[in-house]
Amino acid sequence: MSFRKPGRVIAAVAALALALTACTDGGSGTSSGPSGEPGGVTLTLWHSSADNVAARNLYQAYEKATGNTIELI
Repeated sequence: MSFRKPGRVIAAVAALALALTACTDGGSGTSSGPSGEPGGVTLTLWHSSADNVAARNLYQAYEKATGNTIELI
């Protein structure tokens, strides 16, 4: 994989993320949703320190829409 082709790197990372997601437990279904029910989950997200403003806003919008919390590492 060449780092001169960022599209390939992004596609590879996305494919890996989807593969790992498919291997995780779906949970018990007791987390909170937009209705504000108690529960919510905390998600750990490994991200780039060079994330742009749009990406950081996306994380915040997700938290607001779902009631879940994202811990950025």
